[in-house]
Amino acid sequence: AAVLRLPDSTRGFALTLTGRGDLCAADPYIGAQAALAEAVRRLACVGARLLAITDGLNFASPRDPIEYRRIADVIAGLADGLRVLGVPATGGNVSLYNQSPRGAIPPTPMIGGLGIVPDVTRVPRQALRSGQVLLLLGALSDQPCASLYTRRRFGPAVGTPHCDLPAEQRLAALLCALVQAGLVDGLRPVAAGGGLTAVAKWCARSDIGAQVRWPVCERPHFQLFGEYPAQTLVAAQPAQVTAITHLAQTHGVPCHSLGTVVGSTLHIDGHGALPVSALQRAHGSPAVTAT
Repeated sequence: AAVLRLPDSTRGFALTLTGRGDLCAADPYIGAQAALAEAVRRLACVGARLLAITDGLNFASPRDPIEYRRIADVIAGLADGLRVLGVPATGGNVSLYNQSPRGAIPPTPMIGGLGIVPDVTRVPRQALRSGQVLLLLGALSDQPCASLYTRRRFGPAVGTPHCDLPAEQRLAALLCALVQAGLVDGLRPVAAGGGLTAVAKWCARSDIGAQVRWPVCERPHFQLFGEYPAQTLVAAQPAQVTAITHLAQTHGVPCHSLGTVVGSTLHIDGHGALPVSALQRAHGSPAVTAT
């Protein structure tokens, strides 16, 4: 999320934009709510709670009965999700007939989220530093689900998205509390590509490696690359781990220790390792310096 400070104040506001047409192609109702959930998660990583949204809804022809049903399901999913979150939609737009001779686009709701940042000086920095501990907040899972991983490996029609808006609210409350208490050095939401992808991107952007380990499970590829509700990575000092764990328990959010930030290689215990330079070439983005 982008954070902008208000003039002559330490308060600010945060903006984010989400949209997952691939998840809506798998299930328009849940996919729309997954876009809302990601907006909640992204804003919470800078200490902001979702205050309101605007949307841009992109669909194919409503004259097609199948596409008409998808439109109805996306709108119903957004409406029900906003009621659960207690958040209004201030406006938006709709674009129809998005198709070509090759076929229709997937139903793609774009969600613009707005949140208030009580104190911009407490927003966590984004670059990882050597010696930090990596934690994962949120429930782990290895159940098959619609995700970037399943789309790349098995095709677009495999699996159903997973979404849990009450869990997103609990996680958001915890993240905002952690930011205000100054207990974390950095936060990164887990979204497209799953937990290991989020770690790899963070290492690539920070130009530093890590030693991480996920619990043993029946489907490790889904645990590493599946996209599950209400998951966020935390970078913190070792001395803060006990306080973070206690606050997570208070908010009813699972907390898992993943490993430490160190070296110039991303080691995934039991699965291999890659130099950060290789991650940077694959990611195609420059590193940022720690400040």
